[in-house]
Amino acid sequence: VGLGTAHGCHSRSCQQMPFAGSATATAETGLPAGRAACAGVLAYFAMAAVRNRKWRLATRLRLATAEVANGKVSASETPVPVWVINLDKSVDRWEQCLKEFATEHVHAERFPATYGKTLPKDELKEKVTFGCRYFCTPGMIGCFLSHRRIWERALSEGHAAVVALEDDVVLYPNFNKRLTSILSELPPDWD
Repeated sequence: VGLGTAHGCHSRSCQQMPFAGSATATAETGLPAGRAACAGVLAYFAMAAVRNRKWRLATRLRLATAEVANGKVSASETPVPVWVINLDKSVDRWEQCLKEFATEHVHAERFPATYGKTLPKDELKEKVTFGCRYFCTPGMIGCFLSHRRIWERALSEGHAAVVALEDDVVLYPNFNKRLTSILSELPPDWD
């Protein structure tokens, strides 16, 4: 069950992800804009594998999906927070997102992106690995750091799960229903 279009990534696992991807290419590399998110997806699974006691995802997620199944939450409502990564300068992209979300009745919150091109070198050294500083574009690093900030916020606010999207997302029809279905089909030990 998918939620949005794939972004044409080179990674087979990323192509099979059920979430929406990017629909455009970046000007600086010509590569699909969402490719940088692959690193974010892999890091997400690595983080979940740590099984941090502060973030017992499966238990809270089962409770959230049970509320949907028991009719306490409408299946047409978005069952978990949806945060959209968007650069402050990309107002037009955010406006397009709002139109896209209105069509599917998705309540989403804008999440200010990290603009990788403006990060000072000392901050880059602090936040990314040696190899990443030399093999990733500033845009890729900014994208990763934006996703990482979403994870940090999810942890600090105690969310069982969140949906992190980028501002060039194209949603599949029945997004909320598909998301609820995906969440309800997760195995008990998925975290």
